Amino acid sequence: LKKEEYKRLFSRLGNIDKLSVREPQGADGIACYSDRAVKVMPDPTFLVELDFWRQMQHKVEGLPKRFILVYSLTGGELVKSVVKEVKGRLNMQVVNISLNGKANKHCDINLTRVSINNFLWLFDNATYVIANSFHSTLFSIHFRKDFCSIILESRGSREKNILSTLGLDEVVVSDLESIKNKQTLRLDYSPVVSRIDSIKSAAMSYLFENE
Repeated sequence: LKKEEYKRLFSRLGNIDKLSVREPQGADGIACYSDRAVKVMPDPTFLVELDFWRQMQHKVEGLPKRFILVYSLTGGELVKSVVKEVKGRLNMQVVNISLNGKANKHCDINLTRVSINNFLWLFDNATYVIANSFHSTLFSIHFRKDFCSIILESRGSREKNILSTLGLDEVVVSDLESIKNKQTLRLDYSPVVSRIDSIKSAAMSYLFENE
């Protein structure tokens, strides 16, 4: 936010007892113009149990049992190169969630009409995910997927924040060498789950304190 936008925001926050934000950058911005205490909170999707997402799922028929899932906002040559590299290493068909209705010729199956219920099922059932957005990164984590998160220099601060918090910096792919140099595409979620439990517990305590 710009300085003027922060000032306008603070003029309307007088009656709010507690302030929380999702990003550390937001807390830093508020600190520059206010002495109000601000709590950095995890994304709300971390505050519910996994069954909450699973009960909303609708299966996508006709897909192989094992598949690589691609969800890309920006596309581009790097995504295409990563798809080719991962497909070659895992020897699986690639399923693409098309956001613009166009087929990606580098993928074996292109899905152009995907509901949120389908989205959740696809992430839960993919063998590996190539993510290129904040929420595709989040749900790869929620469903404990082996995945990579393609983050370009010009964007991706939200993805970097949560990945760093959870100790998952290793999944960041900023160039083709990032994925080629990985000895394994498997992830160990044991320490990640502990960190998720910790941030969830702290967030819930904050939300319900002084009730």
